[in-house]
Amino acid sequence: MSVFFIEQDRFEVTPETTASALVFAHNEAADALGEKSVNRFSDKESAMRRTLAMFAKAVAAGKATPDAPVKVEKAPKVKAVRQMHFTFPVDAAGIKPVKQDGSLRASCVNLLIGDGATLAEVVKLVEAFDARRGKAVGNVERRAYELVRIMHYYLGYGMKHNAETGKIRLVTK
Repeated sequence: MSVFFIEQDRFEVTPETTASALVFAHNEAADALGEKSVNRFSDKESAMRRTLAMFAKAVAAGKATPDAPVKVEKAPKVKAVRQMHFTFPVDAAGIKPVKQDGSLRASCVNLLIGDGATLAEVVKLVEAFDARRGKAVGNVERRAYELVRIMHYYLGYGMKHNAETGKIRLVTK
């Protein structure tokens, strides 16, 4: 904590001091020195640093008197904790349900449960799905990869990959 006096006015500069109080204290010290005042600071840390620097100039010029040594205390940074915003419902068999039977995702889940499938088999599944719908959509390999990725990242399934056979399977328990 730093306390300064300009004439009869007492100014405290602490980490708990509000931004508006720091602006007021900075401007009072700037007025005493005949320097330009400020409207606001970009953040609390720069406000404390610049206000203490202005009071240090005022003390050096004899316009202010310190009551405590000038030191800047940094507030500890708080790290944000990433939280899960959704839950994955599980039925009695331990399999997470996929809505819309007959959808590409549901077909992929059925293909990957049990022994699993290779990425080539998932590509064939995507091609068959497009053929049933009468649409010819390009980039089938990428869509197959993203479909498997969605099973893990968005639907929450665990994945196992057998490097020898190249098969990917869903972990349901």
